[in-house]
Amino acid sequence: MGIQIGLGFLYAFVFAIALSYAITDLSALQGDSNTYPLAGIYQQATQSPAATFGLLFILLLTSLCCCVGTVLTNSRAYWALARDNAVPFSNFFGHVNESLSCPIEATIFVSIFVTGLGAISLGSSSAFLALAGSFVVLTTVSYAIPFIANVFSGRKYFPPGPFTLGKFGNIVNWITILLTALFDIFFVFRKQQNPNDPTDTNYVLLTQIIAYTLPTTAESMNYSSVILVGIIAVSAIWWLVHATHHYPGPKVMQLYIHEDSAASVATDIVSQGNENLEKNETHST
Repeated sequence: MGIQIGLGFLYAFVFAIALSYAITDLSALQGDSNTYPLAGIYQQATQSPAATFGLLFILLLTSLCCCVGTVLTNSRAYWALARDNAVPFSNFFGHVNESLSCPIEATIFVSIFVTGLGAISLGSSSAFLALAGSFVVLTTVSYAIPFIANVFSGRKYFPPGPFTLGKFGNIVNWITILLTALFDIFFVFRKQQNPNDPTDTNYVLLTQIIAYTLPTTAESMNYSSVILVGIIAVSAIWWLVHATHHYPGPKVMQLYIHEDSAASVATDIVSQGNENLEKNETHST
């Protein structure tokens, strides 16, 4: 895992340096007329439309593979929530096709859902950018929630894993919570527009994290805060209506297919462990 992350950082760093050296006209990559600067960089570097298309086609293939993997991952995550009775229609989405070993219903639902999200950009690019931008706030808040629960419960309900900071863990949790709150507050500031070109979406994207100007209008509003509050409200209502009565918690120790075989596997593991223990005792004596 560490090697993969390190190689990924190295390749990305080298790729970024190569792109920087390939830029010959920075002004051509700025402004609303260029919504995909990488294509412009390839064009400047190769001076050939065919070569630019070939390089972009490689990215298209890798992006399609990433989309397949992302949909599969999200469908399994949604199936896990349905298995634990944490989402609506859990009995339907928690089903697994044993012949295919695949949660068909959850996979189809996630595919349709993400396709609908992607189609938002066809109707309103501003709405899609607001939804995509809210991903940062939503993920950081989701990371902070376990820390908050851990701190305010006195770190009693989260068993320590193989790596623990001991008494320093509480300090690290508090620092993480405070930094997350500070970052999210700055992130949801009003987006500052380009004074020379109010329709310049690239300028808005580059400055929306630290920009703060008044008055706020419907066009310049950063809707990440609205999406965050909406998600929290829906989740809280669902928790009060359903989860407090019907959500038993994650079933992390149960398999979803062939419970008999799962039990036999567990028995074999225990038996093997006992045999190894007896052998060690015999050698020690």
